[in-house]
Amino acid sequence: MPHVYPSQVVKAIKEFLEHRKYLNASISTRRDTNYFTMLDLPKLSRIVTLIDHVPEKLIRLEGTDFAEYLACIAEIKTVVTVLQNQGEKAFESSVLSDHIFEIRHSTTDVHTACVETLTDLLEACPDQTPEPGTAALEFIEDAEIREDLRLDINTVDVGLINGEWKASTVLAGSAVEALLLFAISKMQPDQINEAILKLEKKSTLTQKTPHDFQEWNLHQLIEVSEELQIIGEDSAAQARLAKDFRSLIHPGRSLRLAQKCDRSTALSAAAAVAHVVKDLEKTFAMQVTSK
Repeated sequence: MPHVYPSQVVKAIKEFLEHRKYLNASISTRRDTNYFTMLDLPKLSRIVTLIDHVPEKLIRLEGTDFAEYLACIAEIKTVVTVLQNQGEKAFESSVLSDHIFEIRHSTTDVHTACVETLTDLLEACPDQTPEPGTAALEFIEDAEIREDLRLDINTVDVGLINGEWKASTVLAGSAVEALLLFAISKMQPDQINEAILKLEKKSTLTQKTPHDFQEWNLHQLIEVSEELQIIGEDSAAQARLAKDFRSLIHPGRSLRLAQKCDRSTALSAAAAVAHVVKDLEKTFAMQVTSK
């Protein structure tokens, strides 16, 4: 279902505030600029309509901030109602002169600062948030990284529902890479070096492995993670499929192999994410329970 993002409401509010500055500079100084007037009604009504279409899950506010958010919305809706009623009364009495638009609504005691406060609160809210069923990834300590990865995983899930096969395939491969990169970063350097030597002897790794693991490709991340028993055999096998499918983003490879992203590649790549997440939850179980 279509909805409005917090950033879109913020944009509308900032346009409204700029509009008020223009009006304040161009009309009589008799207008009290600290309160709303009839001139504000159209844009205030627009803001109210947009707010009503913002999903509740995107309002990531708590405590006093959430209470302030609700209060600001209530104040703005009250102003809209009062302005509409006063406008109707003015037209009913046939008082059609410029002073209609100079009505000061001090009786509502709603200061224009409530709109600015609402802007600040909405700017703290994201335009995207993972669905409740998305993997929690509690083993990742950094909240920003964790939420970013959860968004990627959620996008993969949504892509599967919407038939966005290429986006799901490629993003799932990227999520696997990010998850394994995180896991490798938690290992001791001597453990990593030992695993690389073993894999090179078995010719599993045939290219020079960079000293900085952040420069590794997905193949290197998968093989070292399996050797270190960060992920199991099944997860490694599924991740290899995700690696191959992720390469389909390059047109040349698609043409050479006569392959393209479809439902099967998307499902396989998404399965790789689920496998890797499950194994990492086990690997870092002690870390999670000790929080």
